[in-house]
Amino acid sequence: MPAAVSQRRSVLIAAGVAYAAVFSAFALIPAEVGLGHMFYIPVALVALVTSPLWGAAAGALAALLYCLGVVAHAKVPSADIVTTSTLIRLLTYSATGITIELPAIAMIRFSTTLATLRPAVFGAITPSSSM
Repeated sequence: MPAAVSQRRSVLIAAGVAYAAVFSAFALIPAEVGLGHMFYIPVALVALVTSPLWGAAAGALAALLYCLGVVAHAKVPSADIVTTSTLIRLLTYSATGITIELPAIAMIRFSTTLATLRPAVFGAITPSSSM
């Protein structure tokens, strides 16, 4: 198994564990603590090793788990699920998943372009011609 596949799988497993840990903590600890923000960690992990589309899906999963955590939490009324803040949460989680991967894609394109141009720029310079 190539190292990149193994590393990607490890990061996705870590994201799954993080989703489960944040959801469990969110369902048990009072909502005022702000644990819902911890869902950004698994969203970022998924986005870093996949694509912007999967990052957006990871954000949607985080929003869904947030809503399920509200339902599971005994002290938070379920009527608080369908509000404007839920839509905002969905948008911010998904936007985070999308935007984390975009700079990486740009860097890969830049590296590819640089590798293509390198022989043309530096090919004429040799140690013997510089003396």
